[in-house]
Amino acid sequence: MIGPIDNNIFELKKLWSTSDSNLYATECEISAFEMQNGLHIPDDLSLFFKTINGTHREYNDSFFQFYSLSEFKSIKNEFGDWKASVQDYSKLIQKFINSETCFVFANYQFFMFTYCIQLYKNDSNLNEIYILCGDQYKMIASSFTEFIDLYISDSEKLLW
Repeated sequence: MIGPIDNNIFELKKLWSTSDSNLYATECEISAFEMQNGLHIPDDLSLFFKTINGTHREYNDSFFQFYSLSEFKSIKNEFGDWKASVQDYSKLIQKFINSETCFVFANYQFFMFTYCIQLYKNDSNLNEIYILCGDQYKMIASSFTEFIDLYISDSEKLLW
């Protein structure tokens, strides 16, 4: 049975023309991430890593860069020593209380906006997606699937 995320992954593969299976994350790599961080990657994001695994350090036609599992870092690790960008993310660490359990998975136009997902110790029906802009943030989706729906539909909600 094909679910919403399966359809979304299929749409992303068409949009991005991804075909290099050597770049996909393995179940073993995902399990290692979960054990190392003590957090669970939700099924929809896990499927993304296993079938697409980001835009391979490239920006796509709409100026989004999606991260691979190896680039998937907490806000604290991504922006802890942030020095230069269009946006100053350095103050976000003090302001965003979940900076160690929210992980950055994408950015738009060279960090004008950054997107992160809240991970939990156990499987959760809610994995909030936040848009970050400098030291400001807000929730824009309740799951990775919902975020990808917004992305595929080219929603203005993705641009603050």
